[in-house]
Amino acid sequence: MRKSIASLLAIILILTLTVQPVLAAGEIISIKVGNQEVYSNSEFKDIYTYNRQEDISVTTTDAVYHIHTGFSGSLHQVTDHTVSSATYTFTYQDLEFIQKGVNTIYVETDDISNGTLEDKSFDVHYCERDSFYRTENVFKGGNITAFDSAIKLSMGKNNYYKDSSTDMATIDTVLTISIEDRVNTHIGENPGDLKSYSCVSPVYKVLPGDTTHSDRLSKPSTLSIKFDTGVPLSQYSKLCIIRSDANDEDFSNPELLGGVTKSGIITTDPIYDLQNHCYAVALYNRAINADWAEFSVTPLVAKGMIDETLVDGNNLTDNTTRANFAKMVVKGMGVALLPGIPSDPVFSDTNTVNADDRLYIETAAAYGIMRGDAGGTFRPGASLTRQEAAAVLANAANLKLVDDQTKVNAGLQKLYVDYNTISSWAGPAVMAVSQAKLMVGIPVSADDPSQGNNFSPTTNLKYLESATMVYNLMKKNKRI
Repeated sequence: MRKSIASLLAIILILTLTVQPVLAAGEIISIKVGNQEVYSNSEFKDIYTYNRQEDISVTTTDAVYHIHTGFSGSLHQVTDHTVSSATYTFTYQDLEFIQKGVNTIYVETDDISNGTLEDKSFDVHYCERDSFYRTENVFKGGNITAFDSAIKLSMGKNNYYKDSSTDMATIDTVLTISIEDRVNTHIGENPGDLKSYSCVSPVYKVLPGDTTHSDRLSKPSTLSIKFDTGVPLSQYSKLCIIRSDANDEDFSNPELLGGVTKSGIITTDPIYDLQNHCYAVALYNRAINADWAEFSVTPLVAKGMIDETLVDGNNLTDNTTRANFAKMVVKGMGVALLPGIPSDPVFSDTNTVNADDRLYIETAAAYGIMRGDAGGTFRPGASLTRQEAAAVLANAANLKLVDDQTKVNAGLQKLYVDYNTISSWAGPAVMAVSQAKLMVGIPVSADDPSQGNNFSPTTNLKYLESATMVYNLMKKNKRI
């Protein structure tokens, strides 16, 4: 019996020794950043640290003569090492990170002739204490708040990240939020897209915790940020959330998301791609000479609904294009943009405009806010007429339309002298937006109000006029 047990143990020992991995010459066995293991068993882990400097310890096989570690273009050689069994451990002390956020560190092992045996790279996330938040389950409960509720992500129910390769729900649900800059003075400092803005919140960075996350959520979500308490209530309409790519903390290539402001907090409209971006709240400081429409135009420029180049060129009296009106209304009503331009677009002529404008047009069509013509074209660069604008506003505001043409004609006759020039397809919308005070008529005589108003249905709409209409629409829906 004892011989049988001894024989069995001998066989187990032989099998155990047989399956032991054979380490290659110069192989990196493990890497530590401070006390945290970033690499072992051929797998990397996410590392986060509040320390500006950390020791980098690399354990290798005994064929290594020295290692190099550090950042691209700035590697440090380490020759001294400790020995344990058949492994060496090299340590570079107090490697100083070059930036807040992600720092990519390189490690390579060399033989006695300085020939590279193996090289690896990994990311270390460095941030100031009390400026980093990490959640392991981004969709648990649907909402994420960080830094004493200074920032909030509202994901909703049954939302998830899509795997970038399979388009299926990913099992990785980690998300991080960091404060990249508590006081940003660069915004508005130089000529550029934000030359007329100042930053009134910290700069936040939102990142996925795993590289398998795609750029989009399965459902649109919102982001809310507290802004400085010193911003007066009278300036709330000039606030917007700005964002940029994750590596652009100074917003050199910004996107104006707009947002709805209430009680010191501004909230974005629903968006699919919350992560991989920097965010901040910006205040528009420029005085706009927009004649009688200044009060309406300024908030729309501030929120990116009207391009500031129209202000720079004194072009606010130009005709509003159909493409621009689609953007103004979709943004003004906070409609969630489609996750991308459809592979089979609704209109045959929208490839003549840039991708951003095209997405607004496709979104407006998808939600039934704007339509094209019978030939399947949208005519994005064409001027918008007043009766076309009425139809769009009625759809966007979800106004009830009268479907009895006799009643429509009778109602329009009470409102406008030129009622019989309004197209039958536009009549119900014109009456609805007029009663809702979204559009008003044009006096027949500026000197004699008793002569009534014209609607002028085929007159092209100026930006001063379209801005006022969209501003009224936003006011009606408590979005400004």
